[in-house]
Order: sequence, then structure tokens, then C-alpha cells
Amino acid sequence: MSPERYSCYNVTLDSVPGAEDACWDQAPSAELKHVVTGKRPFLSTEFRVIRDDAAQALYVRILAEDDAVNSTYRLHDEPIYTQDVFEMFVSDAESLDFYREIEVSPYDVTFCGNITFRSVSDFTLDMDWDTPGFVTKTRYNKQAHRTVSLWVLPYAIFKNPPKAGSAWPVNFFRIDHSVRGEELQAWQPTGEPRFHRPQFFGLLDFK
Repeated sequence: MSPERYSCYNVTLDSVPGAEDACWDQAPSAELKHVVTGKRPFLSTEFRVIRDDAAQALYVRILAEDDAVNSTYRLHDEPIYTQDVFEMFVSDAESLDFYREIEVSPYDVTFCGNITFRSVSDFTLDMDWDTPGFVTKTRYNKQAHRTVSLWVLPYAIFKNPPKAGSAWPVNFFRIDHSVRGEELQAWQPTGEPRFHRPQFFGLLDFK
């Protein structure tokens, strides 16, 4: 079966976009699903991605229903993946053997690393990836039951920058903890409760 594709359009921006800026209307909306079943999860999560070739940056917006936050880490590269988190796995090498792992917690703590993948039981994490200019702004609104996360990903942190006509293997994920237990979400479900299954990645199409 062919991988699902997400169209990432080049948009000329005057500044880094805010959560409600009209530029996001130019990006398709994509919903996360239950990572195993592919069904609608208890809490909805939507992401959109645009890019600005002039500014040399990718922009990600995540909107998530959220009735509670389970997040205690406060330092970059702490293991935030053990608690509530949003994640993007992306291969700028256009290969399933190597991809980047980018994470942001509801309290705006980040985690960045490189994955060398050999099999589902044999992959390594290298946390020496330098990401200057990677900026996030994440806010949990308890009254609105919503978390909004905005990311700026400079082209310079990638080996092969985005260019029109190319595509990167990619998947988006969310981990949510609550009184209901742990819920795992994915844009492209993997069929099991784990995320490191690059054969299920979709494609980020640079239009």
C-alpha cells in the first residue's frame, strides 16, 4: 500500500506565525489516530505544516484537546517521551534507516536526537544533534481544554534542506497520560503500541 502523503506548501511570511494566523489555512489539516487500531482517539490532535523558502524554515502547528497534563521535566533532552509529549519522526536523508526524533512537551520542553534503525528491536539514539534556531512555543489552556504547540525548524539543522518536488518520510505522534491510562496516537498508525516503525511513515511532500 502506498504511503499517505502530506502536502507542505511554500508560504511567504512576514514573521513567525502565531497560532491563529491566517497562513495556517493554506496548510492541510491532518488528524492523529489511535496508533494500534487507526480509529479516532479519545482526545483529538491536529497538525499542520508549512514552509517559507525565503526564511529557510519549516513551521509546525499542533492543536490538541487536553483535559490534563502529565509533564514534570523542565530541561532540554530529558526523557520527556515517558510523559505527555508531541513527536515528529522525519528523515531528511530520504531513508528509513536514519531519521530525526523531535519532541516537545506541553510545558515547552524539547528533545532532539538521531535514530539509526536496523530493526524494531535494534536501533540506536544519538543525542548529539545540534539544532540552533529550533524554537517552540507551547501552551496548555486548562479552561479551554486545549494545548497549542508551535515549532520553527530551520533548514540549516537538516542535512538536506526541503526543496520543491522532494519528499521526506515522516510520522507524527502524541503520548497522553490521564486517569484513563496512556493513549498513543499517530498520523500513520503502526498496528502496535510502539512508534519506531519507519516502514509505516507517510511522506511530507514539498510542493
